[in-house]
Amino acid sequence: MNGKRGFVFILMALILSLIMVSTCFLATSLASPINVVFTTDPGASRQIYRSILIGAGVAASQSNEPVGSSESYVTSSMNALALIPHLTFFIPAYNGTGLGEQRPPSSNDTSYGVIFRSYEAGNGSVIRVENVPINSTMILTDKKHNILATSVSTSPSVEIDIGYALLPSAYLLIYTPDSLVWTYSGTVSPSYCFNVSPSDYAISAVSWAPPAGFSSIIVYGAPQLALVQVTDSGGSPVRSSVKDLHYQYAVVGASGLPMPMTGRVTVRTVTAWYYGEVKGGDVYAFA
Repeated sequence: MNGKRGFVFILMALILSLIMVSTCFLATSLASPINVVFTTDPGASRQIYRSILIGAGVAASQSNEPVGSSESYVTSSMNALALIPHLTFFIPAYNGTGLGEQRPPSSNDTSYGVIFRSYEAGNGSVIRVENVPINSTMILTDKKHNILATSVSTSPSVEIDIGYALLPSAYLLIYTPDSLVWTYSGTVSPSYCFNVSPSDYAISAVSWAPPAGFSSIIVYGAPQLALVQVTDSGGSPVRSSVKDLHYQYAVVGASGLPMPMTGRVTVRTVTAWYYGEVKGGDVYAFA
């Protein structure tokens, strides 16, 4: 009797297994329905660029060759986009070797763009930047954000003497007339730390007791890669620095300045930036 029951159980298990296997094959052989939704929203293209920039940054952070890894990521992403027939908005061809990002000039604008190297010559110590808005400030720094060269544009084509034939790792930053600007006017001294207001375009000064011999101006709350300047009472810059990507505050050296002084502290957001190898003779385009 027990032998018959065991046979029945084995037979039932075999039947159930066959049913499950057959169902699995049937399910995998049927194509699941796919719904394609077309969009003409121009914001979709900006989101694609934003995603590519974020992905390139992640690729760079996980590689021993950040520039090459991010360039490969951007190139492969743009090539893949060019093969998609369903896109209803224009994706221009990738035609540069640089990395960059254009930050929104206001909280309601999420446009993105790049500075890219359009021509590579590698001769001399002068680079040229095209399509620059008039009265923009361009700054070249090393990878630690030490300022190497500064220029203010009086025409759309600007030449900058970088002082070197080759900079293996450098930042080229552009601050345009529509960059967000925060300003403090009054007494400037290392005995004050300065705080950028998140709700308006003002900077407040708070007194503190710095260590003996301390000769720097500390600014909290400035955006990353912001241009921080100390000017005299007439508005002429006397010291400048770029907010380091890794710091929570910006530091402007004030050694040699008559302190305290009457002047201003200004903070300007970066509009676009490029990071990578810079060679004399290169031509860059702001887009």
